[in-house]
Amino acid sequence: MRQMTLGEASELITDGTHGSPARTEDVNAIPLLSAKNVLDGEVRWDNFDRVPVAELNEFKKRIQLREGDVLMTCVGTIGRAAVWLNERPVVFLRSVAIIRPQSFLLPAYLEYVIRSSEFQRELRRRTKQASQGGIYLKDIKAIPIRVPPLAAQHQIVNFLDEADQLRKLRAQADSRSAAFIPALFHEMFGNTTSIQSESVSLREVAEIKSGAGFPLNRQGLLDQAIPFFKVGDMNTVGNESEMHVFQHSISEATRKDLGAFLFPPGSVIFPKVGAAIGTNKKRVLVRSSCVDNNVMGIIPSDRVLTEFILALLSTKNLMEFASNSNPPSIRKTTVEGWQIPLPPLQIQKKFVQYVADARALQATQTARRGLIESLFQSMLHRAFSGGL
Repeated sequence: MRQMTLGEASELITDGTHGSPARTEDVNAIPLLSAKNVLDGEVRWDNFDRVPVAELNEFKKRIQLREGDVLMTCVGTIGRAAVWLNERPVVFLRSVAIIRPQSFLLPAYLEYVIRSSEFQRELRRRTKQASQGGIYLKDIKAIPIRVPPLAAQHQIVNFLDEADQLRKLRAQADSRSAAFIPALFHEMFGNTTSIQSESVSLREVAEIKSGAGFPLNRQGLLDQAIPFFKVGDMNTVGNESEMHVFQHSISEATRKDLGAFLFPPGSVIFPKVGAAIGTNKKRVLVRSSCVDNNVMGIIPSDRVLTEFILALLSTKNLMEFASNSNPPSIRKTTVEGWQIPLPPLQIQKKFVQYVADARALQATQTARRGLIESLFQSMLHRAFSGGL
């Protein structure tokens, strides 16, 4: 087994366009892909902009993509990798590195090398921190890798493919589980003939308000008793759940100043300004908290349960309710005017119990996913250290 740098094992290492390609609404135009489209083992085609053919021609001056090139995210979330299968003409942004391995290095083997914990540690060590973390091409080229003979690479890839398939099946099961609660809500309350529900505006059963504008450098913000929740904290957890960890807090005296912006336990909050709206992430505040002015909250009355409101929001694409301003925003009056079904509390409680059962199952699945991921990383380590 030889050890060499990734640069020595590659014909070329480059990245996508550094410019700002002109976008177009033409559905037949060229896909513009970025780091968000590159996941471990696959390229996603469900969310991308489009650019004219002229942008593709400019991109080809930088690199002519080939089947078997290895894609690696190099800005933002760094280190996801997939083999390019040459599905269609595309333009990549600079957040994706394009690695063309030498003939003695299998693309699939290199993908697994990149996904290994050892390689990921090297990436983190060499990453330059800025508003978005990034790693320079020269640093990618300098990372050491082990390259066994081709026959051994084929054996390792076949072994890891089987293990990776288990991860994919687990992810598919998790995806179906995550879709259960919105589907259950629609089944129980989407058809007005199935359960007798009156239709009310949200303002009739809840108070809607925004948070406070509050600078983080104000005295008394840190190491105090009262949580202060910022819209950025919504990115710390991937699925709907209660927030137990707050990044910032305020003093009791400051809380009194911001009393009008205090949200009680059980409030449902969501982003109301900017691209965060599109993430559609919602949280339940678990104790009295203040939130910043990029967050809007719904405080349920005694006529509606928190989990019912949370499930209602999970059925909506919040960006559809945002203004066309720059940045987009959701108005309080728009939320107040939402027409929602209001079944009897007894039916809501039955729904909430179903949700609790579903969340318990999701927690079990999360633990299993963690175990599978640990086993997979152990296999990667053994594969690249000669342990297989």
